[in-house]
Amino acid sequence: MRRATQRLILLAIGGLAVIVTPALAAAQSGWTVDVGGERSSVTQEGVQSLWLTGRAQVGWVKPEAGGWFGTVERQTRYGLTDVAFSASGYRRLGAWTIGGGAGVTPDPSFWFRRSLDAEVSRTVAGTVVASVGVRQMTFVATTVRQVQPAVTWYHSKGELQARLFVTHNSSREDPSLTLLVVGSVQAPRWIRWSGAVARGDRIFDVGSLRTGSAPGWTVRGSARVRLAPHLAVEAGAGFAREQPAFEQRTFTLSLRGTF
Repeated sequence: MRRATQRLILLAIGGLAVIVTPALAAAQSGWTVDVGGERSSVTQEGVQSLWLTGRAQVGWVKPEAGGWFGTVERQTRYGLTDVAFSASGYRRLGAWTIGGGAGVTPDPSFWFRRSLDAEVSRTVAGTVVASVGVRQMTFVATTVRQVQPAVTWYHSKGELQARLFVTHNSSREDPSLTLLVVGSVQAPRWIRWSGAVARGDRIFDVGSLRTGSAPGWTVRGSARVRLAPHLAVEAGAGFAREQPAFEQRTFTLSLRGTF
């Protein structure tokens, strides 16, 4: 199973990379606390298993100025557990926004050892924002570097973003490409619907496969329901598949409080 534990999610749709947070940050000012989990049924090369994720995040946001976030995440795969700690933030400077983050996993079995990222965004026309981000993740057996150009359109009910992941694995010569489209809409005012779809090569693999290509796709959707002025619950589901023999069915549930 060692080979299987090296198969990691590069695109965690819903969380995504840390640097996506500034572009899709909540519009409400103040403190936020998110607690949630993810349960994934995984089939790999005919072997079924259960992946579990627990996550807790605290943050402070002032939409016109910036914000920061601190996250603790617990990942369980094939009887092994890794706990990662990360921090990220962003700052608005007129038409420009700069953001970045860092993460660490003490004594990792399969998750990244260290991660660093940064992103620069600028309003280019009306409510259209262009961005470019970079990310580096160091694992036990390899280092992964990404360049992420993106375009986001903000409208009165939500936003829509297209992001290209250009990924280079130090154990391979050729980079891989994945296109992600993610968006959300508020309708009615007390429900926020979100969805994401990604398609590309090596979405889930960072070091275990040596073959020339591993095409895959993933799709997710969720609904955040406001239970009270400062309390909301979000539930979501997703499905993913990657060649030659990987499938994942996911269910997520989280609770958000604002202060």
